[in-house]
Amino acid sequence: MRSALLGAVFTFVLGTVTAGIFLHLRVQTLASVDFRISYPSVPVEVTEAIKAAEARYYSQEGISRRLFEEAEDMLALVWPGGVTALNLSVGPYRIKADTIQSLLPWAIEEGFLTLIDAEPERALSAIAYFSEQPALADWGATVVLENLRWRHPNLRKMSWDRISSDPQLIAKLYSGYMGAGGDWATWESTLMPGPEAVRRMDLN
Repeated sequence: MRSALLGAVFTFVLGTVTAGIFLHLRVQTLASVDFRISYPSVPVEVTEAIKAAEARYYSQEGISRRLFEEAEDMLALVWPGGVTALNLSVGPYRIKADTIQSLLPWAIEEGFLTLIDAEPERALSAIAYFSEQPALADWGATVVLENLRWRHPNLRKMSWDRISSDPQLIAKLYSGYMGAGGDWATWESTLMPGPEAVRRMDLN
Protein backbone atom coordinates (compact mmCIF):
# COMPACT_ATOMS: atom_id res chain seq x y z
CA MET A 1 0.00 0.00 0.00
CA ARG A 2 2.80 2.37 0.96
CA SER A 3 4.78 1.60 -2.22
CA ALA A 4 1.68 2.20 -4.36
CA LEU A 5 1.12 5.56 -2.68
CA LEU A 6 4.77 6.54 -3.19
CA GLY A 7 4.52 5.49 -6.83
CA ALA A 8 1.42 7.63 -7.33
CA VAL A 9 3.10 10.64 -5.69
CA PHE A 10 6.23 10.17 -7.80
CA THR A 11 4.15 9.92 -10.99
CA PHE A 12 2.24 13.06 -10.06
CA VAL A 13 5.41 15.03 -9.29
CA LEU A 14 7.12 13.82 -12.47
CA GLY A 15 4.08 14.76 -14.54
CA THR A 16 3.89 18.19 -12.92
CA VAL A 17 7.58 18.89 -13.48
CA THR A 18 7.40 17.70 -17.09
CA ALA A 19 4.34 19.86 -17.78
CA GLY A 20 6.04 22.82 -16.14
CA ILE A 21 9.17 22.42 -18.28
CA PHE A 22 7.06 22.08 -21.42
CA LEU A 23 5.03 25.21 -20.64
CA HIS A 24 8.20 27.14 -19.78
CA LEU A 25 9.78 26.22 -23.11
CA ARG A 26 6.55 27.07 -24.98
CA VAL A 27 6.34 30.50 -23.31
CA GLN A 28 10.01 31.18 -24.05
CA THR A 29 9.60 30.17 -27.69
CA LEU A 30 6.51 32.32 -28.26
CA ALA A 31 8.02 35.28 -26.41
CA SER A 32 11.02 35.17 -28.75
CA VAL A 33 8.84 35.59 -31.85
CA ASP A 34 7.98 39.23 -32.46
CA PHE A 35 5.88 40.25 -35.44
CA ARG A 36 3.20 42.79 -36.36
CA ILE A 37 0.14 42.27 -38.52
CA SER A 38 -1.99 44.68 -40.54
CA TYR A 39 -5.36 43.72 -41.95
CA PRO A 40 -6.21 43.86 -45.65
CA SER A 41 -9.45 45.78 -46.25
CA VAL A 42 -11.61 42.69 -46.68
CA PRO A 43 -15.17 43.38 -45.42
CA VAL A 44 -16.33 41.34 -42.47
CA GLU A 45 -19.31 40.18 -44.55
CA VAL A 46 -16.91 38.28 -46.80
CA THR A 47 -14.90 36.61 -44.05
CA GLU A 48 -18.06 35.70 -42.14
CA ALA A 49 -19.53 34.11 -45.28
CA ILE A 50 -16.38 32.01 -45.73
CA LYS A 51 -16.29 31.00 -42.08
CA ALA A 52 -19.98 30.07 -42.12
CA ALA A 53 -19.50 27.97 -45.26
CA GLU A 54 -16.59 26.10 -43.66
CA ALA A 55 -18.55 25.52 -40.45
CA ARG A 56 -21.58 24.32 -42.43
CA TYR A 57 -19.47 21.91 -44.44
CA TYR A 58 -17.71 20.32 -41.48
CA SER A 59 -20.91 20.10 -39.45
CA GLN A 60 -22.28 17.80 -42.16
CA GLU A 61 -19.23 15.52 -42.05
CA GLY A 62 -19.09 12.31 -40.01
CA ILE A 63 -18.08 12.28 -36.37
CA SER A 64 -14.63 10.84 -37.16
CA ARG A 65 -13.83 13.72 -39.54
CA ARG A 66 -15.02 16.32 -37.05
CA LEU A 67 -12.91 14.75 -34.30
CA PHE A 68 -9.90 14.72 -36.61
CA GLU A 69 -10.33 18.44 -37.32
CA GLU A 70 -10.60 19.15 -33.61
CA ALA A 71 -7.45 17.11 -32.99
CA GLU A 72 -5.62 19.26 -35.55
CA ASP A 73 -6.61 22.39 -33.63
CA MET A 74 -5.37 20.89 -30.37
CA LEU A 75 -2.10 19.86 -32.02
CA ALA A 76 -1.59 23.49 -33.07
CA LEU A 77 -1.44 24.42 -29.38
CA VAL A 78 0.84 21.55 -28.38
CA TRP A 79 3.10 21.28 -31.44
CA PRO A 80 2.68 24.21 -33.85
CA GLY A 81 5.79 23.18 -35.76
CA GLY A 82 4.15 19.82 -36.42
CA VAL A 83 1.09 21.55 -37.86
CA THR A 84 3.39 23.28 -40.32
CA ALA A 85 5.35 20.14 -41.15
CA LEU A 86 2.21 18.05 -41.66
CA ASN A 87 0.40 20.86 -43.54
CA LEU A 88 -2.72 20.58 -41.42
CA SER A 89 -5.73 22.88 -41.69
CA VAL A 90 -6.47 24.71 -38.45
CA GLY A 91 -8.65 27.43 -36.99
CA PRO A 92 -12.24 28.37 -37.82
CA TYR A 93 -11.26 29.03 -41.45
CA ARG A 94 -9.49 25.65 -41.81
CA ILE A 95 -6.49 27.25 -43.51
CA LYS A 96 -3.65 24.90 -44.40
CA ALA A 97 -0.15 25.70 -43.23
CA ASP A 98 1.35 25.76 -46.72
CA THR A 99 -1.29 28.28 -47.83
CA ILE A 100 -0.15 30.80 -45.23
CA GLN A 101 3.50 29.87 -45.73
CA SER A 102 3.33 30.52 -49.46
CA LEU A 103 1.76 33.94 -48.80
CA LEU A 104 4.19 35.15 -46.13
CA PRO A 105 6.60 36.84 -48.60
CA TRP A 106 3.65 38.54 -50.31
CA ALA A 107 2.13 39.59 -46.97
CA ILE A 108 5.46 41.08 -45.92
CA GLU A 109 5.88 42.89 -49.25
CA GLU A 110 2.36 44.35 -49.04
CA GLY A 111 2.82 45.44 -45.44
CA PHE A 112 0.33 43.00 -43.92
CA LEU A 113 3.06 41.29 -41.90
CA THR A 114 6.18 42.80 -40.35
CA LEU A 115 8.76 40.50 -38.79
CA ILE A 116 10.46 42.32 -35.93
CA ASP A 117 12.58 39.53 -34.52
CA ALA A 118 11.60 36.26 -36.16
CA GLU A 119 12.40 34.06 -39.10
CA PRO A 120 9.43 33.32 -41.40
CA GLU A 121 9.36 29.67 -40.26
CA ARG A 122 9.14 30.64 -36.58
CA ALA A 123 6.52 33.27 -37.35
CA LEU A 124 4.49 30.62 -39.15
CA SER A 125 4.62 28.35 -36.11
CA ALA A 126 3.46 31.21 -33.89
CA ILE A 127 0.63 32.00 -36.30
CA ALA A 128 -0.40 28.33 -36.18
CA TYR A 129 -0.27 28.39 -32.37
CA PHE A 130 -2.63 31.36 -32.19
CA SER A 131 -4.87 30.15 -35.03
CA GLU A 132 -7.84 29.77 -32.67
CA GLN A 133 -7.63 33.40 -31.62
CA PRO A 134 -10.24 35.38 -33.62
CA ALA A 135 -7.91 38.28 -34.45
CA LEU A 136 -5.15 36.17 -35.98
CA ALA A 137 -7.59 33.73 -37.60
CA ASP A 138 -9.40 36.63 -39.27
CA TRP A 139 -6.07 38.11 -40.37
CA GLY A 140 -5.04 34.86 -42.05
CA ALA A 141 -8.35 34.62 -43.90
CA THR A 142 -8.19 38.24 -45.08
CA VAL A 143 -4.65 37.78 -46.40
CA VAL A 144 -5.74 34.71 -48.39
CA LEU A 145 -8.80 36.48 -49.77
CA GLU A 146 -6.95 39.69 -50.65
CA ASN A 147 -4.34 37.66 -52.50
CA LEU A 148 -7.07 35.79 -54.40
CA ARG A 149 -8.72 39.07 -55.39
CA TRP A 150 -5.45 40.38 -56.82
CA ARG A 151 -4.78 37.08 -58.54
CA HIS A 152 -8.02 37.19 -60.53
CA PRO A 153 -7.89 39.56 -63.56
CA ASN A 154 -11.49 40.74 -63.17
CA LEU A 155 -11.89 40.67 -59.41
CA ARG A 156 -8.85 42.89 -58.94
CA LYS A 157 -10.70 45.62 -60.85
CA MET A 158 -13.60 45.51 -58.37
CA SER A 159 -13.82 47.16 -55.00
CA TRP A 160 -14.44 45.09 -51.92
CA ASP A 161 -17.79 46.85 -51.51
CA ARG A 162 -18.82 45.55 -54.93
CA ILE A 163 -17.65 42.03 -54.15
CA SER A 164 -19.19 41.87 -50.69
CA SER A 165 -22.60 42.86 -52.09
CA ASP A 166 -22.73 39.88 -54.48
CA PRO A 167 -22.87 36.35 -53.01
CA GLN A 168 -21.81 34.91 -56.38
CA LEU A 169 -18.57 36.91 -56.29
CA ILE A 170 -17.92 35.83 -52.72
CA ALA A 171 -18.49 32.25 -53.84
CA LYS A 172 -16.01 32.83 -56.67
CA LEU A 173 -13.38 33.82 -54.12
CA TYR A 174 -14.36 30.81 -52.05
CA SER A 175 -13.70 28.57 -55.06
CA GLY A 176 -10.15 29.89 -55.06
CA TYR A 177 -9.99 29.64 -51.28
CA MET A 178 -10.63 25.91 -51.66
CA GLY A 179 -7.86 25.58 -54.22
CA ALA A 180 -9.77 26.09 -57.48
CA GLY A 181 -9.78 22.34 -58.01
CA GLY A 182 -6.14 22.68 -59.00
CA ASP A 183 -7.16 24.43 -62.25
CA TRP A 184 -6.12 28.01 -61.65
CA ALA A 185 -6.17 28.96 -65.33
CA THR A 186 -9.90 28.18 -65.53
CA TRP A 187 -10.56 29.88 -62.20
CA GLU A 188 -8.89 33.06 -63.43
CA SER A 189 -10.75 33.05 -66.77
CA THR A 190 -14.31 33.40 -65.45
CA LEU A 191 -16.33 34.99 -62.65
CA MET A 192 -18.56 31.94 -62.25
CA PRO A 193 -18.00 30.13 -58.93
CA GLY A 194 -17.43 26.39 -58.85
CA PRO A 195 -20.29 24.05 -57.96
CA GLU A 196 -18.69 22.99 -54.66
CA ALA A 197 -18.40 26.61 -53.49
CA VAL A 198 -22.02 27.22 -54.49
CA ARG A 199 -23.09 24.09 -52.58
CA ARG A 200 -21.13 24.92 -49.44
CA MET A 201 -22.42 28.49 -49.42
CA ASP A 202 -25.96 27.22 -49.93
CA LEU A 203 -26.58 29.41 -52.99
CA ASN A 204 -28.61 26.90 -54.98
